[in-house]
Amino acid sequence: EISVIVARGMDGQVAAFDPGLNVHQGGILRSTTVPCGLPGRVTTDAVLIAARIAAALDYVGVMGVELFVTPQGLVVNEIAPRVHNSGHWTQAGCAVDQFEQHIRAVAGLPLGDGKRYADVVMENLIG
Repeated sequence: EISVIVARGMDGQVAAFDPGLNVHQGGILRSTTVPCGLPGRVTTDAVLIAARIAAALDYVGVMGVELFVTPQGLVVNEIAPRVHNSGHWTQAGCAVDQFEQHIRAVAGLPLGDGKRYADVVMENLIG
């Protein structure tokens, strides 16, 4: 499964973070790896799907879109209209994280640059 964290502003501007590869155990996210290691066409399609969903819903803010990667193509698994646990890697991995991006979107500010600084592996610690 991969996920895309996408932001859409009040003006319709859309920005997405690089898709991450998620590993789940017992239905709980255990890790997210970015880059996800899939071909560029797949990651581009995933971002486009997430952006289209946000636009179709006239959504403002950050949302997580989870997708299954199948031999037939991408299948949307979950739409989470909020900052998402699979995007927590952005806090240390990007110029602007998902939380700041959400505030920018809902406050009517221009969306920030979500450029990734380096490859990232996020481990989800539950205690």
